[in-house]
Amino acid sequence: MGARVRVDGQTLAAFWRPKITARFREEIAASGDRIVLQLASEAYAEAVDWNALDAEVWQVRFLSPSARGLRTVGVVAKRARGLLARWVCMHAPQRVEDLASFRGLGFRLAGIGHGEIRFVQEAA
Repeated sequence: MGARVRVDGQTLAAFWRPKITARFREEIAASGDRIVLQLASEAYAEAVDWNALDAEVWQVRFLSPSARGLRTVGVVAKRARGLLARWVCMHAPQRVEDLASFRGLGFRLAGIGHGEIRFVQEAA
């Protein structure tokens, strides 16, 4: 989605947004679940209108310690998002607070609030 290709004068994300959002709405309605974890990269997340979903959408952030404080390390965050997706499939948490049991790559739940879930990686 990060490509600078345009379709009918729109970015790829803008072109696909209505279709992908509609599909997400269908899946949410069919599942009966009302909690969505937004684990997509920024580029792919742009292809969904998160506000149009009939669900509680939570942005998940993975922060790693650095000399300048906590920051998102792209390759680490990508791997952690995948591990969390797998963990959710295997453990079927019922509440956002249940994510506190996730321990992938040394990450620990650090905070939940304002539509955001923050995991912080333990210092090596």
